[in-house]
Amino acid sequence: MNPHASVKASMRSLLWLVFALVLLSVLSSGVSTGGKESFISSELRFADASPSGLSIVPASCPSDPHFAGECDLPPQPASGCIIVADPTSIAPGERTNLSWNSAKGTREGSLTISPGAVRVDENGLLTVMPSQTTTYTLSGTGSKSGAFSCSVTVTITSPPPPPPPPSPPPPAGSNCTIVGNPSTVTQGQSTTLSWTAVPISGRTITGSITPGVGSIPPLSANGSASVSPSQTTTYTYSGQYRLFGFPTDSFSCSAVVTVGGAASCTAQYYCSGNDLYYRESSCTTRFIERCSYLCSGGACVPAPVPTGDITVSPALVRLGETTKVTWVTANVTSCTVTAGNGDSWSGLSSPAGGQTTRQIVTATIYTLSCTGPGGNLTDTATVNILPVFQEI
Repeated sequence: MNPHASVKASMRSLLWLVFALVLLSVLSSGVSTGGKESFISSELRFADASPSGLSIVPASCPSDPHFAGECDLPPQPASGCIIVADPTSIAPGERTNLSWNSAKGTREGSLTISPGAVRVDENGLLTVMPSQTTTYTLSGTGSKSGAFSCSVTVTITSPPPPPPPPSPPPPAGSNCTIVGNPSTVTQGQSTTLSWTAVPISGRTITGSITPGVGSIPPLSANGSASVSPSQTTTYTYSGQYRLFGFPTDSFSCSAVVTVGGAASCTAQYYCSGNDLYYRESSCTTRFIERCSYLCSGGACVPAPVPTGDITVSPALVRLGETTKVTWVTANVTSCTVTAGNGDSWSGLSSPAGGQTTRQIVTATIYTLSCTGPGGNLTDTATVNILPVFQEI
């Protein structure tokens, strides 16, 4: 045997052995779990099933299998915990799901959900059915952060009111209805009776309402009337159908109007606009009068008396000079100021600073004349000429 060929064969075997060991090492490192055991994520608690029965798990983690501490919990809450409700608004008798998560380092056994002080794990799911709007609070203690809590409110919506019951049909065979509106009154009050009879082709209707209304003309088989019973009274609408003047069928129906005790009021005067009324203790009302100026506090208020004043300044001037006329008034509707020299103004008051007169050449009287709801007003002011003295 050639020794060189034997060496080459041994070298090739050694190289294949080394290659196999390297490949085995690479493959072993690619599937190693790094000392971590695979496990089922807590997300499986929220799993659903497909129509064929396969398990459907939310794909929030990028790999499978999951490893402890990886892709298992949502981001850690800054406040120590998070609690949510789905849905947050439910009708009475419905359920909602509470889910929560607490920060790492939460002391074991310190987590509770109130009301009820239910002890829970660091994260989980709880189905509740509150009977009223309820705030659920998750509280616990962190090993470093101390006590923490978070809350969520589940609102109970009010159900819509039930529909009103349908009006009862008239009794079978009665062929008529009669009602009082209102059906309960006090003594002295009135109610309206309304009645109707079901028509039959080819027939006329004759009838009457007792007591208090009397016969109903054939063309008024349906109608209404106001009545004022003094006591609880049963009103009966009865009549006949006639064919060629002969009765064929009859009908009858009734309504009860209940009369309570006599109404009681405080006797007093009262105003309605500018009209004065008086209400008796029996609650009947009498019109008293229409107030000419104002009705207030149950009485006619008289119009206030006009007031005003007119002044001239200065009141003593030299011949040919002017002066200022000023006036103010109250409780008036119109005013004029006149003088014998032709000056004339109007207005409830003078402008600021007064009105300037013409040149005064003789003693002049200015007259203020006003009218108002409470009467008339007149006032005067006189301007005199300063005398000129001459030596004789």
